[in-house]
Amino acid sequence: MAFMMADNMTVKEQAALWIVHLSSEPPSPQDRRDFDAWLAKDPANRAEYDRARRLWAGLSGAEGLADLVDTPDIAVSDFPSEQTGAAAAQQSLHLQSVKNSGGFRRVMSAAAALFLLIMTSLLILQDTTFFSGGTVHATEISEIRDVVLPDGSRVTLGAKSMIRTDFTDTERRVTLAQGEAFFAVEKDPARPFIVTAGDTRVRVVGTKFDMRHGVGEVKVTVLEGIVEVDRVPATPSALTKQATANVSPQPSPSDPPGTEESHLRTNVLTAGQEIIAAVRGSSFIRELPSQKIGVWRSGRLVYADETLREVVADANRYYRKEIRLASTDLGELRITASFRAEQIEQMIRSLIAAYGLEADQRDGEVILRRKQANPA
Repeated sequence: MAFMMADNMTVKEQAALWIVHLSSEPPSPQDRRDFDAWLAKDPANRAEYDRARRLWAGLSGAEGLADLVDTPDIAVSDFPSEQTGAAAAQQSLHLQSVKNSGGFRRVMSAAAALFLLIMTSLLILQDTTFFSGGTVHATEISEIRDVVLPDGSRVTLGAKSMIRTDFTDTERRVTLAQGEAFFAVEKDPARPFIVTAGDTRVRVVGTKFDMRHGVGEVKVTVLEGIVEVDRVPATPSALTKQATANVSPQPSPSDPPGTEESHLRTNVLTAGQEIIAAVRGSSFIRELPSQKIGVWRSGRLVYADETLREVVADANRYYRKEIRLASTDLGELRITASFRAEQIEQMIRSLIAAYGLEADQRDGEVILRRKQANPA
């Protein structure tokens, strides 16, 4: 890559720089490898890149820019493939001629400066409808943010979470693609409020509830009102596919204590109830104290008899290093813990001490494993 990204740059800034870089000169094979790696690193990277690309496309059609800048509609598959013979030579000569053009470089410098300026003022709002079929809201690692929806409903997005909203005259639809969100829904009997996460669907007309799209399960917890929860056919949306493309399949968690329900029926929850719906599995309902519902909004993560797999999945949304488990069975370990979201390192030390674990740190990763017994 012809430029270096600072470690403290936001995803939006990185996406903007990729747009500018890939537009200012023909991408090299190294560009392709770096770009592929950046997209694969985090689902939010692709989301922000697509948003930036659409913003650039809009700018290139604006008066005064349309004649100066070509829209860089570059995706992974858009990079030039290797060619041989006269066609490749002709393409190489043409690209080199364009690249060496002084006018081209001056135009790209001016356009890039203008683009980055507008990106700073517009993309930072995270409220633009660049995804077809709705508006996308996403948070970064350790970020918690409130979003006001068009109907006045409020959503608190947890760290590294993503939703898409699609409101019509007859219904209000939200897709929780990843992470966690707390919904305070404005009452509107004429337009039901429907939230989907994986194959779990929630339907309300006005209430307050929390929803978490975890690893192998979805949790819905009701603070106020009545919530209907059922299943939908397991056909993930493009947004959900994108958000989970780099997540390895995990087995469903062990059945938690509670009342088992058929995965085909509609479950009606009231205040203080939580349903844990395993992906393509059974659902379980349990009671939960109201003071523990959505407590993460204040920056505290609380777990009672939770799997280590889910605890680690949550911690990774608040921690710059990636926490991994050395074995699948370790993820089934039951954890009861409470800690501040900014105290992930203290949490790791507590888990090591309380549950007989050890940690290896390497290349920005923390790998947890069971402590090996000392040989006699």
